[in-house]
Amino acid sequence: MKVPDRFALFLLLLLLGSNGIAQQVTGLWQGNFRSSTLPQTGRYSYEVLLFQNGTNLTGFTYSGNGSFYAVCELKGKVYETHMVITETRNVVPAGPVQGEIKQQHILFFQDAEDDEVTGEWRQINRVPFQVRPEQGTTFLRRATEAEQSPLLQVLRRLGRVATEPAVPPQSTAKESNPADDPRLRERPLLFRDTVSVQGDTLRFRLFDDGVTDGDRVTVLVNGVVLLQNAELGAQPQEWVLYWPAGQSQVEIVFYAENEGRIPPNTGLLRINDGRQQHELRFRSDRQTSAGVVLRKQ
Repeated sequence: MKVPDRFALFLLLLLLGSNGIAQQVTGLWQGNFRSSTLPQTGRYSYEVLLFQNGTNLTGFTYSGNGSFYAVCELKGKVYETHMVITETRNVVPAGPVQGEIKQQHILFFQDAEDDEVTGEWRQINRVPFQVRPEQGTTFLRRATEAEQSPLLQVLRRLGRVATEPAVPPQSTAKESNPADDPRLRERPLLFRDTVSVQGDTLRFRLFDDGVTDGDRVTVLVNGVVLLQNAELGAQPQEWVLYWPAGQSQVEIVFYAENEGRIPPNTGLLRINDGRQQHELRFRSDRQTSAGVVLRKQ
């Protein structure tokens, strides 16, 4: 009888026992991995670009050691305590042997901010003349700047991510009311979240979600333009909203002026109502706008 693979059994137990809420992991992660099978090969640089849809992950990986590199597509799942990513297809092979090696990683969130993951990896395919598959350990940290990323440089060169924003920044604001701009009404609006808030004074902080890649948005509150063509970054756009008298709800709409260098346009909105902080993530593109509804408790 074949003895079950330790990594595979470990993965199965994790998947069966994971019923919590998934973390938000969209963006670029950078770090390294080591091989415990071939320790003499040292440490490899490793980058992972993730796009999340619910608990499903897609994206790309980059691995290299200075003399070669490889880029692969990936698929995966994210859970409350960890995520699992599997390389599926080589986009840029590293060579006749290295380029065929594909990996699967089990990565555990390490801190309250979920900005670091560590775990194990294993090779999931065989290559000619290989005695046994490789395996080892992985460390990744969420990146906040993307300009020096080798993975993004390769993907831009291949045309897999945009090199420039789709719409250039506006140099001056329009003299007319920005809410009259027909562009703001032509896209379907998707309301994905409804948030119950307390208090009459709400403080908002709006960031790019994941990598700072030049996302720009126009923000409307109850149909009135609050921020026009504002760039999202590590430093937040901030404003205060005083709850309109006699209204039971407030609608906030995020219109994507571009999709940045890594589509789609993604943002992180933090709302402090004086008693509680709410955190919302949104994504919009050139076809749809994102919206959130606030309701008074």
